[in-house]
Amino acid sequence: MLVWIKDSPAFEDSLDSEVYKFINKYITCKMPDPERDPELNKIVSEVQVHSRNHSKSCKKGNVSCRFGFPKLPMKETIITRPPIIACNSNDGQDAASELKQQKRELTRMQREAKAKLNPLRKLLMDPDASFSSLSDVLQQCNLTHEEYRKYVARLTSGCTVMLKRDPNECWINAYNQDLLRAWNANMDIQYVIDDFGCIMYMMSYISKPEHEMTEFLNSVIKDVKKSKVNERDEMKQIMQAYAKHRETDEDGLKMSHPISRLKEMHPDSEEVWMSGIPEKYLHRPVDFEDGNKKRYEGQGRKIDEALEHYQQYGPALNAWNTFAPEVEVDRLECLAEREPLEPGNEDELASSGSS
Repeated sequence: MLVWIKDSPAFEDSLDSEVYKFINKYITCKMPDPERDPELNKIVSEVQVHSRNHSKSCKKGNVSCRFGFPKLPMKETIITRPPIIACNSNDGQDAASELKQQKRELTRMQREAKAKLNPLRKLLMDPDASFSSLSDVLQQCNLTHEEYRKYVARLTSGCTVMLKRDPNECWINAYNQDLLRAWNANMDIQYVIDDFGCIMYMMSYISKPEHEMTEFLNSVIKDVKKSKVNERDEMKQIMQAYAKHRETDEDGLKMSHPISRLKEMHPDSEEVWMSGIPEKYLHRPVDFEDGNKKRYEGQGRKIDEALEHYQQYGPALNAWNTFAPEVEVDRLECLAEREPLEPGNEDELASSGSS
């Protein structure tokens, strides 16, 4: 879910202090006081605390936790920026060579930062460890606050929001208090600092193919056929199974209209399938599209700049979780599972993405 908040400060267009104040107003990772707010304390304890044992999903990609738990503690909310390594050559060939050198240097810095912070990670992961504050943690790891901030900034090749977080809150996922009360289920709310990354995540996620869907529904149909139920209950069970899953590739199963409606149709009718999100979007009202054009046309400067940066440097990588930040993890998974593009389509995709 993407939420727009009126008069919210935009990263890099507003003062950092304004952005931090805005983030702290809407996002937190604190464990609520059980005496003052027992309801929220119960919800956070049940749905927002990441398991120390991690799940199979955490270790996908041969890492300890691809979501970066335990999270790094911070005395105050900040947004880290990667170190800038100058590339001053004007010659095309030399510029390309210096760009490779820049990437190698960033990789070296990431490895160094990861090595320096590894003792801190081990301390946070130790269930028997004892610490009272961030200063206590840093002292046990022989790090100063200045060194810690430097290495944290070098972990990622992109800008990253680091929430104000005590060491004993490193296993709590970010949430909004009001939304969590209403949702009463796990959330990972984030302030958008990269418009391009946000768009890429949403588009790749909603078009993510789920190759198990066909096999799953076939097994459901097979089981339903074995049970002694009438046609209505049979369709109901299949619909319920379908509603809990989705598939967006071209070969995915489609759901037909109910039998009662099919019987009323002309035998030659081809309108037997129920429409899904892709069909509804394809047949969206023209005035809706025109209204969006008027609202958003001319606002693509940041997207173009971000796309250019992405094509030049690649996706943002975070050495803390040996993969990308959580949103980027899901986005890269989607891209990895996407069917290969036809020759020539990549240029078309790039041009449409920058329009």
